[in-house]
Amino acid sequence: MDLIRMSVRAENRSIPAVEQAVRYYGGLNGLGENDTERFLVTVEEALSQVIEYGFPGKPDSMFDVTLGIDGLDLTVTIADKGIPYDYDSLEGSEESRLSVMLLKGFADGASLSILGSEGRRQVLRKHLTAMPEYERTEPLAAAPDSCPFSPEDFDVHPLRREEAIEVAQCIYDEFGYTYPHELVYHPEGFFKATERGKCVSYVATAPDGEVAGHVALVASPSLRGTMELCMGVVRRKYRKCSIMSNLTVAAMERATGMGLRSVNAMPVAYHPFTQKVCNRQGMHPFGYSFNRLNGDLSTSYEQGSRGSLALSAILLSDEHRTIHARRDAIGIVRYVVDAGGLDRDVREVEGPVSPEGEGEMTMEADARMGFGRIVVNRAGSDVSSGLHAMDRRLLEQRCEVIEMLIAVGEESSVAAYDEAVAMGYFCTGLFAGCEDRDYLLMEKLVLSSVDFGCLETVDPYTGLLELVKEGMPDE
Repeated sequence: MDLIRMSVRAENRSIPAVEQAVRYYGGLNGLGENDTERFLVTVEEALSQVIEYGFPGKPDSMFDVTLGIDGLDLTVTIADKGIPYDYDSLEGSEESRLSVMLLKGFADGASLSILGSEGRRQVLRKHLTAMPEYERTEPLAAAPDSCPFSPEDFDVHPLRREEAIEVAQCIYDEFGYTYPHELVYHPEGFFKATERGKCVSYVATAPDGEVAGHVALVASPSLRGTMELCMGVVRRKYRKCSIMSNLTVAAMERATGMGLRSVNAMPVAYHPFTQKVCNRQGMHPFGYSFNRLNGDLSTSYEQGSRGSLALSAILLSDEHRTIHARRDAIGIVRYVVDAGGLDRDVREVEGPVSPEGEGEMTMEADARMGFGRIVVNRAGSDVSSGLHAMDRRLLEQRCEVIEMLIAVGEESSVAAYDEAVAMGYFCTGLFAGCEDRDYLLMEKLVLSSVDFGCLETVDPYTGLLELVKEGMPDE
């Protein structure tokens, strides 16, 4: 929801007007004074860089700033069509590095989109509410040997407002504060997200009305046409009651009526149970996300173990597409295509490729998870400088894991792949469940390596994991 849109002159005297708006609307929506002032440091730095590097010596030029509310966040969106940055000199300058180091922790999320003739769009995020405090209500004990109820005794229905707090408690009892989708811990915000269609939530209630289990479908801003089946949890005392099966059926039935291309899931790679669940649902493996989960979010940077995930999906509809890939990624691509029965023409690209024209790339960072993502929707002539700039920003924002998605419908995509490999990324799969394009999946581990001894997989996940392992660079 947009709160205010402003056209701003490209001069430093315009910055206080934007800061005044952030203070007003932040306070109006419950952002504390200290958090507001810290966030303003980030906003001021972003505005200053647009003015200095996008419009040097052009104070009469204009760019747009929009303040809004997105879920639990106050957002500041800066959109400009200034001159393209000299990314190598800007991102490599000592001044830039020091300014970004200063901003660590002042914003809860940030994204950057390079949109060719449409310019750049930066989005800065600050949480409006602190994480609610929960206490464990269910002991971490083994599930009972049997269930006193039959599956028909549980009522499966869309989430009701008063049930959101129980869902949050169920998630906390099972995962503590480590669950990646932070929204679920905020009951009112989570329910409002279901009203806006950002997620679909189903609960199963016991005969006495207690929430016994939950599952949700959640959309991703980076992956159009798919939703993630997630937030699956069943209270331990109801584990033998076939609740999750009925919840999943309800969610999948809803998905088929939403016009989605696919439904995806991220089963853990360190235990085979959720992989087997995905197999039973007719899902196929598409890739891996190593060290994605921060095992203990209360620890400081560079501490605590991180868990790995697989990526699986079921296609609700398919269409013929062409995939372009380098030889060292062909094996992974063909495995995913064959395992999923996809209608794809896979073409190996040899020799150098020099992309032309405008590119389209976006970057986003999750400060809480220490995770960053770069999405290349089209590789243009600026692919090298753009990717290096985004990679540096994510490193400076303390991302421990960086994922890169490269749309592979055009031959020019291999130029992005070549740059990614040169920067230390390796191929982890192919996601073919989006509305209008397929993405090659790549990843870079900044502070860790993959401990394959801790991973436990079943087929067909095992076959894909072996191919990914073979293609990883030597440490």
